[in-house]
Order: sequence, then C-alpha cells, then structure tokens
Amino acid sequence: MKKLNIHNLKAKEIKKLHTWLRALIQILYFLFLPSVYTTAFAGVKYIFTQIGAGEAIGMIPFVTVLVVLCAYDSFRKILLWIRMCIWKSWRWNSCILSLGF
Repeated sequence: MKKLNIHNLKAKEIKKLHTWLRALIQILYFLFLPSVYTTAFAGVKYIFTQIGAGEAIGMIPFVTVLVVLCAYDSFRKILLWIRMCIWKSWRWNSCILSLGF
C-alpha cells in the first residue's frame, strides 16, 4: 500500500481528504454515539425554526447538548493548536543533548 504524504498534496486533494475524513468521523459518531448525533441535529433544527419564526431561542435540552458539543469541539481545537505550536517549536536534538543522552 502506498504511503500518503500530506505535505505534497494540492489544495483540491487536501479538500477531498478533509471531506472524506469528516464523513468518516460523522459515520463513526452516528454508529457509536447515535443519541449525541441526533440530539445535536435536533438542536440545530430547533434553533433555525425559532429564528425563522422570529422567536427567542430557549435553553432546552437539545440546545444545551449542542452548546456543550460546540464548546468541547472548540476546546479540542484550541488544545490541538497549542500542541502543534509546541511540536513545531520543539528542538528534539537540543532536548536530547541537554538530558545527557
């Protein structure tokens, strides 16, 4: 099997890979956590229905789950960004030399 080098991909190929990964993640969520999946989409439907009707959005359980999922996803993305910043700035050779190995 051929290795995939993501550093040499064109923008169109990166978008295609991103689409496939997103679909895979959504399928896994649907298979292993169906209640979270359906609750989140029910929350989105409720929000758009309320906006369309011109009414206030109440904090019902659907919306609460949606807010928690968005907060979790945002927190995860921030941690990933911090990890990547540390990863890029980390000098492995200098670290090994300073430890005496």
